[in-house]
Amino acid sequence: MYKIQLLSCIALTLALVANGAPTSSSTGNTMKEVKSLLLDLQLLLEKVKNPENLKLSRMHTFNFYMPKV
Repeated sequence: MYKIQLLSCIALTLALVANGAPTSSSTGNTMKEVKSLLLDLQLLLEKVKNPENLKLSRMHTFNFYMPKV
């Protein structure tokens, strides 16, 4: 669940950044930016999928005991 929230937050951030990017740059510069962004996303995905980080990425859950009424 935590991974889905993280990835959706990253996707929304990237969409906002891409939407605000200037469109008057050359095609070559745009391709360099897109390739750089793709590499960043791939690195992030590897870190999220890494089983070594599984223990670190889990959110702590606590059991709440409600009194019987």
